[in-house]
Amino acid sequence: MVVILAVILIALLLARSRRQGSLAGWRRSVLPAVSAAELARELVLSQTESDDAQRRASVAAQVDEAVGELERVAAASPDDAGRALSTRCADSLRGLAFAVEAEHLMRSGGEHPTGEQLASADAARRHRSAELDAALRNLKAEVTPER
Repeated sequence: MVVILAVILIALLLARSRRQGSLAGWRRSVLPAVSAAELARELVLSQTESDDAQRRASVAAQVDEAVGELERVAAASPDDAGRALSTRCADSLRGLAFAVEAEHLMRSGGEHPTGEQLASADAARRHRSAELDAALRNLKAEVTPER
């Protein structure tokens, strides 16, 4: 009977140790993905109407790369919370890039946008930016060790 309890205890300790190792490895992989997303966010927000197509394409590639990293982190997450936070960051970054690109297309189109259209585009960009900032902040909090 004592031997059976000892085996069960050892199995539980090994499973816990494996789970903690998996979580620690995942946490280490999140920080580079967050950094890539923050850089992509800054590049997206720094775009101007006068940017050429090559710069816009370069920024889009940075966004795609950062989104890919966040999606890989989400897939490797050991729990649902980490997966949801990582996915939310990827979706928010994608949404911000889309909002900025939509605003650019509206401004560069043949017709002059109305004040209402400009205000709506600005609000969408701000909303998406705030959404991404909150998502990145929450993901960083998730992977920052408690003290």
